[in-house]
Order: sequence, then C-alpha cells, then structure tokens
Amino acid sequence: MGLALPLPVAFFLIIGVAAAAALMGFYMGRRHIRDDEALDKLAGVVPAILGAQLQPEALYEVVYRQAGRIVETDNFQLGLFENGDYHIRIWIRDGERMPPRRFPGAADEGIVGWVRRERKGLLVGDFERDPLPARPRYHSERSPRSAVFVPLIADEEVLGVIAVQSYAPHRFTDEHFRLLTVLATLVSGAIQKAHLFRQAQERARRLQLIGEVTRQVTAIQPLPDLFRQVVELIRETFGYYAVSIFLVDERTGLLSLGSSSDPVFHEGGMTLALGEGIVGWAAANAE
Repeated sequence: MGLALPLPVAFFLIIGVAAAAALMGFYMGRRHIRDDEALDKLAGVVPAILGAQLQPEALYEVVYRQAGRIVETDNFQLGLFENGDYHIRIWIRDGERMPPRRFPGAADEGIVGWVRRERKGLLVGDFERDPLPARPRYHSERSPRSAVFVPLIADEEVLGVIAVQSYAPHRFTDEHFRLLTVLATLVSGAIQKAHLFRQAQERARRLQLIGEVTRQVTAIQPLPDLFRQVVELIRETFGYYAVSIFLVDERTGLLSLGSSSDPVFHEGGMTLALGEGIVGWAAANAE
C-alpha cells in the first residue's frame, strides 16, 4: 500500500524533483554530454525518486542502483552526517553488502570531512600519487587506489557523501564524476524532505501518545493498571523492547518497580537505591 503524503509535502517534493530534472537537462547541455548512453544512465532517476514516496531507506537504494548504472559499485558508500557522526547507510565492500555503521565524531574527518567542509566533490586518480586535500581514513585491510566523492547538498546543507572506490588506479573519469554529481543533485532534496517527513511523523506519534496517556491518567483506575497501560503505550508507539516505571519511596530512599513491558523484570520484583545504576542516577539527579 502506498504512503499517503500530506498535500504540501507531496507538492513540494514534486516541484523539487521537477526542478532537479530541469537542472539535469541544463547541466547536460552545458557539459555537451550528447551521448545517448550517458543520458540513459540517468533516465530512471526521477521516476525512482517519486516511487520511493519519501521513504529514506528506499531513497538510499535509489542512489545505489542508479550509481551502478554509471560506475562499478563493488566498493560503494552512501553516508550521512548526523550530529557530528558519519553514518554509512549503504555500504558495499568487495561486492558484498555490509551492515549500516555509525562512526561517532567522524563527520569532519578524512576526505568525507573535507567534502563536507568544502561543499564540493573530489575525483582521485591515484591515492598513492595524487596530492590529496585530506588524509583518507580506511576501515579495510586493502586500500583503494582511485575514488569519486560527491556531496549530497540540499538548502545549502551538506547532508552526506556518495563515495565510489576502486583498487585500480585511474578507474574513474571526469564523465563519471559529472554524472555522479548530477545524481547527487537529483536525490539530495528528496532525501532531505524524507527525513523531515519522518520527523513530522515521529512528532505526530508523540503527540498521540501524550494524548492517550493523558486520557488514561484522567480516568479513575487503580495505579498498577495505569502503569501497565502507560508502559505498553510507550512500547507500542516507539517500538522500544523494554519500558519500565520506577517509583520513589521518599521514606526509605528506595526505587521499586511499578510496571514494565518486559516480564523478566517482574521476577521477584526489583528494588534499587537512589544513585544505584543508571536508573538510580537518573532518579537521584532528576535528569
């Protein structure tokens, strides 16, 4: 079943994709890329973006598939900058898909950090011979010899980087660099809108949860029943594996388990002292 988009969001997405398509035509004309094969490599980008329907993971896959029409993607990354971290959302190493991985504090490190700061791409013919603007950071025993790095930019913000690498020197051309840059231009706005849409959905779920909890609180019912309903509402709304409520006994200074969505916690109950563990620290410091 397709995702129903709020009208303003859907409208701006279509306008953004249409503008990107027009930009692609202008860019091709300015670069004099008349080759039908080169144009065909980007022909499916706009329909694929629209088909992703503001789903971030689907858009990441669009980038990966379309990049594979331009260059060999046996070593490929699509990484996003998130609060100072570099989060690889799609990672292909030696033709095998790796799990997504977050590198804390790495948003400004290495070549991807340089791309973020300078807001421009980089074509590396040979890592061993070319002068480089930054020192590469590798997470593999085998180092690449050539690469293309292009930024994902939307509304003046560098969202992330598309990186394609090869173990052979001079594997990528100026043509590859230009086409990957156009691809990044086409998808960046859609990725940004998808993230904003997901944030809006999350806020809506939180507001719905607050309303439901408020309704439960105002209803006359025993506290144990209320606690059970609250932890289940939070678990179901946000998909947490365990949600618990602890009660503070001001007389004894102890914390006791009021309710938990994890039945293991109920075995023999649970009592903590203020300051004991993370739960006790949070209670003691009111943070």
